[in-house]
Amino acid sequence: APDPIEHELGFTVRRSDLDLADHVNNTSYVEWAIEAVPDEVWSATDLAELEIHFLSECHHGQTVLSRSQVIAGENESEVRHQLMRSDDGAEVARARSVWRQRPKL
Repeated sequence: APDPIEHELGFTVRRSDLDLADHVNNTSYVEWAIEAVPDEVWSATDLAELEIHFLSECHHGQTVLSRSQVIAGENESEVRHQLMRSDDGAEVARARSVWRQRPKL
């Protein structure tokens, strides 16, 4: 999990985030995690790896907090992600992404 939390965004679960069982679709969790990547990482690097662990479910109308921390390296940055339900503080997903510098053209 990110420690310390450097970035945090809130998302309200929409109907378009739901699967046929009325749970949040896995792709929405990934989108929310990636949205908390800061602009300086997003604009200068490419997503090279993503590992995500789904821990709990979310439902329509709930608010999910997407939290992240960047650990910068020489040619790549690791971002630690955590998604939490704001109403009860339950962790719904945890992820790690690796961002590598773009090749110079």
